[in-house]
Amino acid sequence: YHNALNNFFFFFSDNLPDNTSIEQVRSVVVDKQGMIFAGTSEKGLFYTDPANAVFQQLVFKPYKKSISNPNRVVSLLCDKEGDIWLGTQSNGLMILDPKTKKIKTWFQPDAVGWQKIPDHTIWCMLVLNKNQILAGTLNNGLCIIDKQKGFIRTFKHAGNEKESPGLNNVRAFVKINDSLYCIGYERKGIQFLNIKTGIFKPIQNEALNKIWSEETILKCIFYHPPFLLIGTQGKGIIAYDQSSEKVFSITEEQGLPNNTIYGILEDRQGYFWLSSNKGLSRFLLPGDISIINRSYFNVFSA
Repeated sequence: YHNALNNFFFFFSDNLPDNTSIEQVRSVVVDKQGMIFAGTSEKGLFYTDPANAVFQQLVFKPYKKSISNPNRVVSLLCDKEGDIWLGTQSNGLMILDPKTKKIKTWFQPDAVGWQKIPDHTIWCMLVLNKNQILAGTLNNGLCIIDKQKGFIRTFKHAGNEKESPGLNNVRAFVKINDSLYCIGYERKGIQFLNIKTGIFKPIQNEALNKIWSEETILKCIFYHPPFLLIGTQGKGIIAYDQSSEKVFSITEEQGLPNNTIYGILEDRQGYFWLSSNKGLSRFLLPGDISIINRSYFNVFSA
């Protein structure tokens, strides 16, 4: 998207070399040199240097024969040293050198030694410090993984223990401050985690509890103080005001183009960009969230 010209440049099958594919993008990251990496559902990792018209497709072998699709890259992260972390669905976690395009480290459950991790699927990632990331997994809750030392610890659901994660399938999370994170589960709502103590606490809010009791499927979380903006499948955006503890719904009725929201990002001008089943939209959050209508949305679709 070119802000000054207010237009988009598209990468799709008709304007890419025959040996590359970018269809059904699951994740995107830009490295420290401005190069674009996109994880796809079936074709591995797409790389482009748009200024020099360089395009490359990186595909991966499975770490064991039973993995039917080793090329589903569902999460991407650029760390403080500039390396690219690739979270896959069923094929482990890889660290890529963005210059050579070679895999430096491959964490997976069948590895021997320090590259062994407890889960094969990494839904989401955040940088904790220079060497460590926080990773949300399919079956093993939250994991801390060190770049040089490997798996450090996990936060897992422990029966009825009140201070443990609500589920082990962690789909999204966001940093609130240096010690507090908001953790999102696909069908179990959200919790706060104090990363220093390892204690999880549910948000005691009647309106939120009612929403999660209706089998609401969480897709993403974004934090814009004091609001937690939660993208859902079919129920729009849930906005939770931490200050007032009030809950607001932003749906098609208020002007949202579609009630399934996969991702939320904020640009430097304060606009929120929302990805949905009906294209991309730009949203301006008003001072009074209760007055939202269609005038607060710009919708972009092919």
